[in-house]
Amino acid sequence: MKMNSINHVNITVSDLEKSEKFYCEVFGMEEAYRIPQFRFLRCGKDLLTLQEGDQINIKGIHFGFDVNSNDEMNKWKDWLKEKNISIDNERGDESGAGIYFYDPDKYTIEIYFIKES
Repeated sequence: MKMNSINHVNITVSDLEKSEKFYCEVFGMEEAYRIPQFRFLRCGKDLLTLQEGDQINIKGIHFGFDVNSNDEMNKWKDWLKEKNISIDNERGDESGAGIYFYDPDKYTIEIYFIKES
């Protein structure tokens, strides 16, 4: 047996409305649907699920968004700057590059691209 894809990633957030606004405004996600204490945000075929709660544990958790080129990543840097979002770290080597920043609950988010061989 084999899975088709990852359907969704769920993170616990302290303020559901604030987090939904962040992901929709910064990444252009759209609400797919909602149930009490949850928002399901569409990112392409994938879902990011926001669950409101007080047991936030960000230790060791990060997730990344894939872009096609260094130029596209640089456009994201400019966009984040316009949104007053500080880039915490950058990396780059022969395999690709990434930038790291935080959401309102301090989850680490990465935007990266992989260089084609």
